[in-house]
Amino acid sequence: MKLYQQLADNLTVLIRQGALKPGDRVPSVRETSRERGMSPATVIHAYELQAVEALGLKAIEIPTHPTHGIDLACLARILGKHPVRACWFMTSFQNPLGALVPDEARQELVQLLELHDVPLIEDDVYAELYFGSRRPKSTKAFDHKGLVLNCGSFSKSLAPGYRIGWVAAGRFARTVGRRKVMSSLSTNIPAQDAIALYLRQGGYDRHLGVLRRTFATQQKSALQALRAHLPPGFTVTQPQGGYFLWLEFPDHVDAIDVHRKALEQGFSIAPGPIFSARREFAHCLRLNYGHEWTAASERAIKTLGAIVRS
Repeated sequence: MKLYQQLADNLTVLIRQGALKPGDRVPSVRETSRERGMSPATVIHAYELQAVEALGLKAIEIPTHPTHGIDLACLARILGKHPVRACWFMTSFQNPLGALVPDEARQELVQLLELHDVPLIEDDVYAELYFGSRRPKSTKAFDHKGLVLNCGSFSKSLAPGYRIGWVAAGRFARTVGRRKVMSSLSTNIPAQDAIALYLRQGGYDRHLGVLRRTFATQQKSALQALRAHLPPGFTVTQPQGGYFLWLEFPDHVDAIDVHRKALEQGFSIAPGPIFSARREFAHCLRLNYGHEWTAASERAIKTLGAIVRS
């Protein structure tokens, strides 16, 4: 599914829910991309935050460590101070940092949310892309009260265009089912049948083994290129899975400006502020190494180094 179609579907849901009314003006992805000098993917990220606000909700950011994830002490303070209705966290190889929440922290997270009776939407779409010997345990595994809605998908690991996923919704299963019917009625049945057959025949497990090894190799290539071509003074994560690297530069580096100049040179790298409701991380970039690493990728990193130096 193209980004434009994805945005159209999201806006349709907002209209059905009453957050937007037919006739309300919303800038197109193409128009906004051209006017702001940003890639379409960058515009989509910004619209996702606007979609939350359009529903009358307020996003409260929780600090996240690049390695072990959510700051539970900060979350505890927020839960004690604000009437939080739900938490939405990526617990495995989080986008954009690549953070992986340890099992002990997952258990503590569930206990904290149970104390305040706050549900967790666990966005677990990258969990199958681990580089180690076993899949990270989901936070849902520690849930005894049905508060965790564990969401998975084939979009990040098999076939993005199918847009097929699932949710283990606990006590909210009936409500989620009704919302699903209201928002999109049904999901592509032939695509579901094709994936089901692929699973039964063992093809998916073999595919995942190859994909994990490929991403691990591409991460190594990306890290080598960054260390070879970027100027000193930056830091970069080294996640245990997924396909994102988070780069932090000295404060004088303007990530939005770097993003625009990269587009002019024919490649895209995501600027940090699009991942923040408060437009923070102005000196940070997210690199996606999910595509095949080629000589063109190497040249793009070399060009990125020149842009940062300038």
